[in-house]
Amino acid sequence: MGSLSTLRTDSISPGESQTKLAEQLDCVSDDSLREIVQKAARNTRATGAAMGLGRPGEMVCRATAGDCPSEIGAQINSASGVTGLCVLSGTIQYSKNAELDARLDADSCRALGIASIIVAPVFYQDQLLGLIEVFSQRPYAFGAHDLQAMEALSEEFCANLRLSLESTHDSIHEVRSASDTFGGGRNQDHLARIRKISVYAVAVVASFLIGLRERWKPAGWVFLLLSVAILVAVLWWHWNRGWKDLESGLQKNEKTMEPQRPQAHVPAIEMEKLVTHRMDPEYPEAARPGKLQGVIALDVVVGRDGSVLDVQALNGPEVLAQAARDALRWWRFKPYRLDGQPVVVETTMAVEFKP
Repeated sequence: MGSLSTLRTDSISPGESQTKLAEQLDCVSDDSLREIVQKAARNTRATGAAMGLGRPGEMVCRATAGDCPSEIGAQINSASGVTGLCVLSGTIQYSKNAELDARLDADSCRALGIASIIVAPVFYQDQLLGLIEVFSQRPYAFGAHDLQAMEALSEEFCANLRLSLESTHDSIHEVRSASDTFGGGRNQDHLARIRKISVYAVAVVASFLIGLRERWKPAGWVFLLLSVAILVAVLWWHWNRGWKDLESGLQKNEKTMEPQRPQAHVPAIEMEKLVTHRMDPEYPEAARPGKLQGVIALDVVVGRDGSVLDVQALNGPEVLAQAARDALRWWRFKPYRLDGQPVVVETTMAVEFKP
């Protein structure tokens, strides 16, 4: 599974970032944490759930739900096991069966009544803020939908935290950034030109009124009509230029929003060497009555950061194809590089299903 959505603040220095993190942790209420872990346990049908906050190595359990092996106030071991991998990689970690998982101490898990576990990181402003964990006394208790539920809870927590911490200054900064993105500088130029044109228009109207009052000769009216014609031409030029600027800005933004296209097709055997996190698909319950089996081939697009951008099944029954897609979406790879630069690539992977 990929890293959770983060809110980037590149202008914050490391010292300010640490201070900001401490402020964020102080703003989190125990009630909100309790609600998160209760949702986690309920949405994944877990035996117990816990949430810890703090820097790696200083993380403390702040809330629990159900039959949880952690106690509130206890320090969380973030240096080993799936918890340590979650902290180190910044990605969600999942153990189907603690007895068979080499990353876990089987004896300790047995003593604590843990047979399967999911650990999801919580990020805010590019920093690891904490972890959400769910446990079950049954092996193979969690599936792909539970991983999605945990990721959604992490994002929900971060969104609520952001809303509670945003200051007026931050909001103004974001508005200015958005304005610059869509051509705020050009808008200021347009306003300046409009002000100048308005002055010219007022001068022409005033001249017209003076002419009526003073009963100008024909030469005076000819001069006034020429001034009006020049004003109309200038107005038309500025209007046309404004539209062109707007269209060019929209085209630029459309280009930046274009989906990433693969720059190379990489053989599966090469991509296998770059896998950093994999999730085995679960055999679908809906396929058991018919005892469906076979190999599902999938077209996989991998982004510059190693995350899976798109997965399309190329063959097989839809029930097996969907299970394969759900699993492959959580795979992670080391970035594939061409000429030293990470690029988007396409590959073909195969997943075998047996009842």
